[in-house]
Amino acid sequence: IDKNVIIYFVSPPIYLFALYPNGTEKWRYPVYATAHIGAGPVISPDGTLYVGSESYPHDKDAKQEFGARVYALNPNGTLKWRYDTTEGSCLANPIAVANDGTLYVTGSFLHEGELITGNAVIAFNPDGSIKWKFKSERIEGPPSIAEDGTIYVGTKTGQLLALNPDGSQKWIFQTGAGISAIAALGKDGTIYFGSWDGNFYALNPEGKELWRFDVKKGRDPKLFSTQVKKATVEPDDYLYPEIIITS
Repeated sequence: IDKNVIIYFVSPPIYLFALYPNGTEKWRYPVYATAHIGAGPVISPDGTLYVGSESYPHDKDAKQEFGARVYALNPNGTLKWRYDTTEGSCLANPIAVANDGTLYVTGSFLHEGELITGNAVIAFNPDGSIKWKFKSERIEGPPSIAEDGTIYVGTKTGQLLALNPDGSQKWIFQTGAGISAIAALGKDGTIYFGSWDGNFYALNPEGKELWRFDVKKGRDPKLFSTQVKKATVEPDDYLYPEIIITS
């Protein structure tokens, strides 16, 4: 929802919608997110909307018309710019926008000139040009941005990656299973996130573990095949994890 109370959301098969507060449609724009809708659009301070998509059609047996895209739309629903990848890709995770306007996008793409899929954190300038790419195996989670500009993102191999604003690696923390959670950040810089290993972690800004909480303790692990999507850190420093049951 923007400052004018316009409501934006993505709905299958292909559209980003803008609705007036009374529920009537203002405009729609095709963004081709049909199988994996990772999030709605993010709104920058100047009102630009950013949203990622997947290759279309997103079916390995179908002939693909185009690859994943990142869209930048004006508040009136017109296209500002678009970044195109090749086929077999997905950039539908939530996008993060830094204070300097840099966009951070995570997902998969095809290596240039090679028929193999890779994963990356991609940093875009506000005009749509690429600032840098950090390539890593099996990046899964959306990015979070700390006050000092550090970018945090999880992988299917159980790593929480910390990247510097210039795209260099700061540190890696290893858990026992994949991380698809968006890391929540405390006012003191503490990083909170959940892992598929059934633990909820707290790290300091240097990547050292402060504590972990076993959400399976005293319960049948089969009933807790869960995915901790995000923890909300309130001003009083209480944590409110959002748990989504996946089995």
